[in-house]
Amino acid sequence: MTAVVEQTQTNYHQQTTRYHYKVDTEVDDLTGEPSTQRQLELANEPGKKSEWKKIQQKTFTNWVNERLKVTKASSVFQVMSLKEDMADGVILAKLLEVLSKKKVKGVQKNPTLKAHCIDNLAVCLDFMRSEENIKLVSIHPEEIYKGNMTIIMGLIWTLIQRYQIKTSGVTITTRRVMMDWLVSMLPEWGITNMTTDFNDGRALLCLVDRIKPGIIPKNVDPTKRRQNCALAINQARTHLKIPALITHDDMSNPNVDDLSMMTYLSEYLQPSSLSLMKWVKKTLGPTRTVKNFTTDWNDGTKLAALLEAKFPSILPDANGMSPADARDNIEKCYEVMEQRLGILPNLEIADLMNPLVDEVPVMTLLTYIRYGQLSPLPDLVRMYGSIGDKPVSVGQTCEFTVDVTEAGPGKLYIDAYYITSGTAVKVARSKNGKYHHVAKFTPTEAGTINFDVLWSETPVPNSPFAVEVMDAHPVKLLGKEKLQGPLNVDQPIELMLDASAAPPAGAPKAYVQYGFGAPVEAAVVSLGDGKYGLRFVPPNEGVPKLHVTYGGKEMEHLKQDLKVVDYRRFSVIPIPEGKQFKTFERVEFGVRSDGPSLNNLNIMAICGDVQVPFNVESEEGHVGTVAFTPTVAGVYSIEVACGDRLVSGSPFVVDVIDPSQVYLENKIPKYLHIGVPFEFKLNAGNAGPGIPNVSVEDRALEDVFNCKYIEDEVRGTLSAIVLTPKEYGEFVLSLTWSGSHVTGSPFRVAVCDPSKCAISGDLAEKKAYLVGRPITFAISTRDAWINDNMKPVILARGPSAKLDAEIKQIEPYKFSATLIPYEVGNHTFSIQFGDRDVPKSPINVVVMKIGSGCSATGSGLRQAYTGIPATFQILAGNSGLVDTGIIKISVMGVVTKKECKVRVRDNQNGMYDVAYLTEVPGAYLIHITQNDTNIPGSPFKLNAREGPDPTKCVMDGPALQPNAILQIGKPIDFHVDTSKAGNGPLQVKAVGPKGIQARVYTSKSDKPGVNDIRVDPIRHGKYRVSTRFANKHIPKSPFMIKVFPGADPTKCKAYGPGLQDGLVGSPGIFIVETRDAGAGTLQVRLHGVKDAFKIDIKPRDPSDIRTLEANYHATKPGDYLITIKWSDVHIPGSPFRVRLTGDALDQDDNLLSRPTPKEILSTIEEHQENYDELEETGQAQKNKKQKKTQFSATLPRDAKINVQDIPAFDPLRATSPEDLFTEDSTRKSRTVSQRSNIKSSSSMNFNKSKTISEKNNMIYNTHRKQQQVEEKIEKKMKKSTSFTN
Repeated sequence: MTAVVEQTQTNYHQQTTRYHYKVDTEVDDLTGEPSTQRQLELANEPGKKSEWKKIQQKTFTNWVNERLKVTKASSVFQVMSLKEDMADGVILAKLLEVLSKKKVKGVQKNPTLKAHCIDNLAVCLDFMRSEENIKLVSIHPEEIYKGNMTIIMGLIWTLIQRYQIKTSGVTITTRRVMMDWLVSMLPEWGITNMTTDFNDGRALLCLVDRIKPGIIPKNVDPTKRRQNCALAINQARTHLKIPALITHDDMSNPNVDDLSMMTYLSEYLQPSSLSLMKWVKKTLGPTRTVKNFTTDWNDGTKLAALLEAKFPSILPDANGMSPADARDNIEKCYEVMEQRLGILPNLEIADLMNPLVDEVPVMTLLTYIRYGQLSPLPDLVRMYGSIGDKPVSVGQTCEFTVDVTEAGPGKLYIDAYYITSGTAVKVARSKNGKYHHVAKFTPTEAGTINFDVLWSETPVPNSPFAVEVMDAHPVKLLGKEKLQGPLNVDQPIELMLDASAAPPAGAPKAYVQYGFGAPVEAAVVSLGDGKYGLRFVPPNEGVPKLHVTYGGKEMEHLKQDLKVVDYRRFSVIPIPEGKQFKTFERVEFGVRSDGPSLNNLNIMAICGDVQVPFNVESEEGHVGTVAFTPTVAGVYSIEVACGDRLVSGSPFVVDVIDPSQVYLENKIPKYLHIGVPFEFKLNAGNAGPGIPNVSVEDRALEDVFNCKYIEDEVRGTLSAIVLTPKEYGEFVLSLTWSGSHVTGSPFRVAVCDPSKCAISGDLAEKKAYLVGRPITFAISTRDAWINDNMKPVILARGPSAKLDAEIKQIEPYKFSATLIPYEVGNHTFSIQFGDRDVPKSPINVVVMKIGSGCSATGSGLRQAYTGIPATFQILAGNSGLVDTGIIKISVMGVVTKKECKVRVRDNQNGMYDVAYLTEVPGAYLIHITQNDTNIPGSPFKLNAREGPDPTKCVMDGPALQPNAILQIGKPIDFHVDTSKAGNGPLQVKAVGPKGIQARVYTSKSDKPGVNDIRVDPIRHGKYRVSTRFANKHIPKSPFMIKVFPGADPTKCKAYGPGLQDGLVGSPGIFIVETRDAGAGTLQVRLHGVKDAFKIDIKPRDPSDIRTLEANYHATKPGDYLITIKWSDVHIPGSPFRVRLTGDALDQDDNLLSRPTPKEILSTIEEHQENYDELEETGQAQKNKKQKKTQFSATLPRDAKINVQDIPAFDPLRATSPEDLFTEDSTRKSRTVSQRSNIKSSSSMNFNKSKTISEKNNMIYNTHRKQQQVEEKIEKKMKKSTSFTN
């Protein structure tokens, strides 16, 4: 019996006598199950690169020792180290003798010399090739002697394949053979690999139980990974005699390699083969003799006999098959296996016919048959009887038969109901023999009955069936399905009486009788042709009966019991507002009745195209509990109805989320870098209306990362989260969806700062080197990582090959690197830290060869620019040749005949660095002579181009705009056009408060010569941006920018009765506070009944423009959604659901006066920093007494308020010189000052040499003049569409 392994907590049955390993009782720390890709990543991580190799070496060593145990002197041949013990060839020879059962001749038992050892190894390898026909690739005795573990491990694996798994690996790979066998043994586990699928031990326990049932517990805790693995290994060792080649710690390690696991799992082949052979012989009986799993199955006759014996009648001609028709026999078997068992054979027909077929693939094929099951065949179900051939009558007992003789194993399912009314039809079932099912039913009313007939959950041919039911009486009542459910008080009911087939007898009569009370007459209207319309309205609750008379006679067959209730006596007990549920979480709410039974209610949950009906689960008094379990995320509308009327409180909305459906579409890199944004691409399309959140373990997110959420405008869902690191270190990021972790969360990330690394030494100073001589340089990683345990990585490549670098730590945060080039030509050195190039990397250098002559190389021999030194190198083999005049260098203009200044530096190693400066563009000749003879290539010809001219650079962009509002977290961009300035380096630097430097990113634009600059400040304040070209300032540089704090929607608050349910006609008022939310844009949107109302929003108090009051007057009832966003992100609680009840109002009575579109779209600039300073100094209260700027605007449905533009400070009333003469205030007030013939504030000069008294007098005089024009300025500002300070 196969063990059932469930994911439940179960106490282990302590079998202490069978344990060979000591297992800790605490929960394993290996809780994750990484994929194969993750294993490869871990294998490449520092410290874990060799982990899987160590496991493999231990496993292979154990395998070798297990094979050597059969020798008499097993202790002599005990292997402790494959690297050392295999070197002399003695143990390898003994291992081959044990495996092949042949003598290896020519081996020296006590080798003492290297030659003897290599001879022994050569004899062993020759034995494998010649005697055992084993193909060896790139395995040489010298490599084994040297201890090359890659070669040794490959040799051991070759022996394992040949002698244990017994496969050649030619037609089918060994890995495929083992995987097919495991899948056939464990079909219910869905095995996809031999590593992580076995980490928790459950699959191995099932494999043990499959071979020898009943020796493992039925219920196993999947979290006890190491205990499960230990239990399986020891049970296999005790009962199946399988050696423990691998430990439970290694098996439960996600980094275990597949070769180690294959080696261990292949030990199960032998006991599995014995068990399978026993089953085959028992199934075939004594008439068929089976001795092996190879040649006995070549002709297909035994395979056919096994199929017929296991599944009778599946191959009726199996006993008559001829061995001569091997291909035809196997083809028939394969066809039956595919069609009736659902088995796709793992062997090709030609491979099975081959006498040299491997044993394990044949075992796999037979194991599929052993544990296979016949597939149901619904297409072969036959039906006959009263099942749609002809109409039946009301009250007539009908029956039909379902014949499943040829349909295989399965289960019959019959469901019958009236199509029009949905009333179920009772079907009585019985069996007539083994394969015939008889179904009987009696129609109770006229109509069409739908029969769904399924065999093993699959419709049979022609299902569903429709059976027409006729009413034999000539007088029929049509529309009776309307009377099936509960009727509501005062609900008009309309029916039609068809008496066209009856003799004329006058107009019919109909009435509703409540007990002994007066009948309620139904209105009767003739429709012609003997048809009449009946209409009645139930006046009160009860269980009356409908009576119909025709021709003075009571139509007994038309009597109908009614059930009348009042839907107004039911109500819904709502779910708390804002509560969200997860998929497969029970959603529960209540319903209340003040009298009628709650069973009269029809309850439906609707989500898109999905409609889920459900009922009241339990009742306590007049209150019932309703619950359902959603399986799909989304917004569910819950409708509770009595008859066709919705009860009070219905419908209402339930949000269902599924965080497991949120996953990352891109891979998180191993390292993130400070100042470099990384975009987490999310797919949350099926996750429901959740709220995303990113947090950092033990830290505030805003202290470590700048975070930005990006929405998909088309789908209206979150599409990405952009994180820009601000601090280096190791962090644990949690990504939640409405408080629940998404797939893969939490994530571990490492943040470093490669820009802080610095290169010094040869590589940073010289560009030419000698072949064979070391290149040494140093790399400083201070402030780039939290400690000095992370080494830089050097990727060096020459003209045709890579170079290896030797890296050593010479002091904390400083490493030395040494490379030795062996090729002449260009070399590229890429120095990386955290998978990113450090400054100045990659570096291109030239490697030259020392010779008897002299050579020169370098860019200065090919090109030069006026005003910029050009350089090249000379390789002469000896130093001091320039000073002695042996080597002479001159640079002369071809036209001007003027020599340029030349400077030479002797590096004292046979190399010379040469620099020269050209002043005029044109052609030049460089003469380099040795002993008055030109060296190869001399004279060198070049054309000097015009050098850089910083005055021709053009700088513009959003950051330079006078009215630009710059915020942290938003791009601060500008452009520098150097297309007309010549060639030269562009340098941009931004220095802010307290000397803090902002990060500056430079990239090439699509336009030639245009550079895109982005400034990323860390904190708010004023920054001085310097832009230099060729080390000189360009026009407009330096310039000042002012950076405001970024928007923080979480600091916004919205509250008030206007965000709660109310009545039509009552004013809806709510407050929105944005005081601590930084600069941003407030957006208020309304969704609901069209043109029902609009929202008016304005500052609650002109002196506190960060607190806004919204007001609306609704004219129509309904459900509304009010969304409030700050800088395009929902504030806490948004969206708000509001239900307004009552009667609709005339809109003309509720209209408010509304401004023009220009007034609607007016925005007001706001300077948060000045406002905060003013409050701190106590000036805010003083300004309240001054004349106040009013702000009022009526906003439409989709209005936006730029609160980052709301005025928080008036410079005309300020008393601080810093407030009066900021650059922004000067720029804004200049126009008005010029019109009033008053000097602009930019003319005021506060020199450090002036005394305090003089400064105060100047401030006073200026302030008095400003007050004189205050009224005029106020008028101008009120007429403007925007107010500025």
